[in-house]
Amino acid sequence: MRLLGLIVLAAAAIAACGDDGETDGSGASPPTTSSSGGGDPASFVLHLEPLETSVDVVLGEPLPMIPFKAFARADGTTEDVDVTLETQFSLLKSAVGTFSGATLTLTGVGGTTAVVGSYHEVEASAALSIRLIGDVIMP
Repeated sequence: MRLLGLIVLAAAAIAACGDDGETDGSGASPPTTSSSGGGDPASFVLHLEPLETSVDVVLGEPLPMIPFKAFARADGTTEDVDVTLETQFSLLKSAVGTFSGATLTLTGVGGTTAVVGSYHEVEASAALSIRLIGDVIMP
């Protein structure tokens, strides 16, 4: 029976490594999630919301704040668990903004970047595009 459990676990690990078309990360497990049976940790996928964000920043006006959420889904289930409070958020281009918890405050720098969420060593990303609107007067 133990051998069967190891075979099933190995098959699940191999399946988790496959490309199912999603780019939001998988493979690690939070310590609070376990599979039924031997108590081994279950794999999960992580995704961020919103997945894509486009923001217009009007120069001279208050800079927008954008809230993000993170959800984990254990393999073999259909239920998303909100893990926003336990997720560490960051930006690939840090000059674009700063995070306080899961809320991004923009700095007034335009361009495109990715928001990265990290939860129990699993990362997911979301696209962020910032367009600056207004006049810039050069001396």
